[in-house]
Amino acid sequence: MSGLLVPYIWRSFAAENFAYREDFFVRKRCHGRGRHCRQTSNSWRREKSLYWLIRAAGAAVVGRLRGHCWAVLARGSSLPGRLMRTGVAQHAACRLLYLLPCLLFAACTSPSPRPDLDAAARRGFAETRFPTQLFTLFGLYHPGAGAVLHVYIEGDGHAWDAPHRPSSDPTPRNPVALRLALADPGCGPVLYLARPCQFVRGTERRNCAVRWWTSARLGTDVIVALDEAVTQAKNRAGAARVALFGFSGGGGAAALLAARRDDVAFLGTVAGLLDTKAWTARMHVSPLAASLNPLDVAVRLRALPQLHLCSRDDTTMPPEISAGFCAAAGRTDSRVVVEGMPHGGAWETLWPELLARQP
Repeated sequence: MSGLLVPYIWRSFAAENFAYREDFFVRKRCHGRGRHCRQTSNSWRREKSLYWLIRAAGAAVVGRLRGHCWAVLARGSSLPGRLMRTGVAQHAACRLLYLLPCLLFAACTSPSPRPDLDAAARRGFAETRFPTQLFTLFGLYHPGAGAVLHVYIEGDGHAWDAPHRPSSDPTPRNPVALRLALADPGCGPVLYLARPCQFVRGTERRNCAVRWWTSARLGTDVIVALDEAVTQAKNRAGAARVALFGFSGGGGAAALLAARRDDVAFLGTVAGLLDTKAWTARMHVSPLAASLNPLDVAVRLRALPQLHLCSRDDTTMPPEISAGFCAAAGRTDSRVVVEGMPHGGAWETLWPELLARQP
């Protein structure tokens, strides 16, 4: 809820309103489709009602504090007192006093991947960085005995703040691929590999731009950078081969990587974006014009052992997206469809058993 609260409160200060957002979302994403449009419109109405409810509650809580603050500061002839008696200063103070509790609320409740990172540290995963030609990539590495390095590639992360506004930081709030890495049932070395610009700060964010987690999320430069990082990790681990796994967009990246490399022993995806054209058409979003399509390399992976896990209850990446890829790869038997698992759900509860079944 805090992810919605602060942007909406802030826009109210800039004299914007929900009517624009609702109209924009319905026009751009629904394209006049009946049931989906009604659901979308109703969703934004609920958010709008929630916003005004929170704002009213904030006014009640902050009102007394604001009045007391003005009374104290306005006493005497000090500069703060004279300023507080002006309308402009009072207006600014009002806005700041409304915004402060919202920011504090957001800071306390915003989703964070920290618990998962802490869990990884307790399991013996160490943070590492992979300097590539274009990016510095974040990773978590767990040593092990074995000739095959298991690489888990993260999904698209927090790519969008709103349907029409990309985020400034794609670090995932729900790092599913990390939890899959923690659930890996093998005893060999394991690497969790974040996508470009995830989990990095300061100078490590070199060359970061919105396109790398939106239209070019599976672009050639992204795949090349991931390929460089996998090679570095493989050399550090002393492994002979790699098994590539990926969640959501990371599944598409894993497939594209598998087609580039000659040392891949296995390909596994969970709710994988394996056909960008079919996915954008189904979701009624703009084509990923600067990205490669994993479907185009499926035929080159016919001889590669694979596992593609998907769910009928995943509305973000429905099973149909992987169906075309598996058919093109001639590996329809590699597709496992489950029930009751949403896109960002606890896939790690299913993963160890399914992976242990593979030859």
